[in-house]
Amino acid sequence: MRIELDKITTAFIALGKAFTNQSEEINEIQQKAFQANPWFTPEQISFCFQSWANNLTPENLDFWIKKDVKNENKNPKTVALICAGNIPLVGLHDVLCVLISKNKALIKPSSQDEILMKYAAKILIQNYPVLENYITFTNEKLENFDAAIATGSDNSARYFDFYFNKYPHIIRKNRNSVAIVPADISVEEMKNLADDVFIYFGKGCRNVTHLFLEEGMDITKLLDQWQHLEELVNHHKYANNYIYHKAILLMNLSKHLDTNYLLLQENDMIYAPVSTLNYSFYKNEQELLSNIENQKDKIQCIIGKNHIPFGASQLPKLWEYADDVNTMDFLNTL
Repeated sequence: MRIELDKITTAFIALGKAFTNQSEEINEIQQKAFQANPWFTPEQISFCFQSWANNLTPENLDFWIKKDVKNENKNPKTVALICAGNIPLVGLHDVLCVLISKNKALIKPSSQDEILMKYAAKILIQNYPVLENYITFTNEKLENFDAAIATGSDNSARYFDFYFNKYPHIIRKNRNSVAIVPADISVEEMKNLADDVFIYFGKGCRNVTHLFLEEGMDITKLLDQWQHLEELVNHHKYANNYIYHKAILLMNLSKHLDTNYLLLQENDMIYAPVSTLNYSFYKNEQELLSNIENQKDKIQCIIGKNHIPFGASQLPKLWEYADDVNTMDFLNTL
């Protein structure tokens, strides 16, 4: 039985509403997910749920459908989805793309995010039972599929390229995000930037790992607005990262700033491990943007006054695709 676009849209809207229900079921799901993966604190999951609820509205879905979705798909394909597990529900957007394009999702969830992914699928099926024939989870070897979307590390991407070589595919690798911080940044913008760096403990590809500071910018002014984040070290996994990287810096006699919860280095690298942050200075923004363009394969998004607003890195819209690869265009051509 084929799925109908209006009914699946209704199921998506119901999923958004379910995420904001203050119910025992939601609390239980959050606790189970937290017990299975301590990085997924109830607060982080709540943020994730709310951001999805804000996305899955009739207005947003209508805009997305008109922009990117083909209404006709007379020959549904099975799309294998290998999901990452670095942040809550990071694979959900791929699932929604596959379903709204009227294809079938064969999902290999991350063990780090299996509980939340299966909960989302459960809500969708409850509100549109036909989707039970379009959503399949497996922890076994992927078989009997027509295309693949896989997200992982640079190392796993080499395996994915080999394994999915004969299928239409999207392979995503490691990426991080950067922020362009002008000298006249406001206090409110500095506070918002903290979310770009620290939401999900900085583990997402949309989290800022490098600050490009305008020459003359005093980084301590920025850190003054982040003092409330000292509580991060009360999270044992984050604290373990902080202690480990601090020891490395001290043993190597590497120059750095230490806020007692964050380690900062003046370093040109885009990537920075959890509990660390790199920064560098720029004189000319156009030259900086040219430099960023040369590293675009490493950068997920840019935060700044003329880019994604400060504080909004982890609030992508439905039509903003990972790695700037339009997933719907890919699915529409299958």
